[in-house]
Amino acid sequence: MILEMFGPSGAGKTTMVSALTAHLRGLGYVVNPLIGVRAHPLRRGILKCLASARLLRSAGPAAGIADLFRILPPKDRLWFIRLYWHLALLHHEWVAAQTSDAITIFDQGMVQAVASLIMLSGITDRDPVGRALDIVPKPDLLVRFEAPRSLLEERLRDRWRKIGPLQRYLEIDLQGSLAHVDDVDLVSDMVSARALPMIRISSIDAPSRNLSIDRITAEVQARMRPSRVVAEEPAARGYAALSH
Repeated sequence: MILEMFGPSGAGKTTMVSALTAHLRGLGYVVNPLIGVRAHPLRRGILKCLASARLLRSAGPAAGIADLFRILPPKDRLWFIRLYWHLALLHHEWVAAQTSDAITIFDQGMVQAVASLIMLSGITDRDPVGRALDIVPKPDLLVRFEAPRSLLEERLRDRWRKIGPLQRYLEIDLQGSLAHVDDVDLVSDMVSARALPMIRISSIDAPSRNLSIDRITAEVQARMRPSRVVAEEPAARGYAALSH
């Protein structure tokens, strides 16, 4: 089973993955969290380039990824290359998750990638966005994060103040991250029209996060049973995140 956290930057996706993983494991489920890593931007960028190059040499480009970039091509060449590598690795992880007995939780998945491509391409027409959504593999459950814009802005400004000059250069700037909320709303509306299993939650504080964990757990329990034998808990695997 694949869960994808989906929403604007600062809405609490990564924090929720950690809390939800612990809760589901306590109930007997085998859970594999895939959490984006924002620290050490230069090192993770180099490692991702190397991993992507090996993957593309051995397996070639993932089916549909090239078409996705033809529909929503990023304007900036550097971001085009970075996101292409990112999605090649993400698709590899996704395929592995589809054949796993574990619950795999992505804090940034394929639907989120479409929202990122909208931001980087500047294309907001519903027809190409719809074609992009039809191409990407879908999670078994999309968890849509909602938060007041004022809170998102406060969190993003605080995050921006804490990162160094190199990371600022390599990530989406503050205004781009704030404008990205509209891209997420557009994708969310179109996902709803396609009847993709999705629930809307809030994770702006501990009480709302706990209520949301209960809602997500109820959805999981409706779809699968706990594993009879709980495997040794794996450490959360990290992959290079694209901050937006």
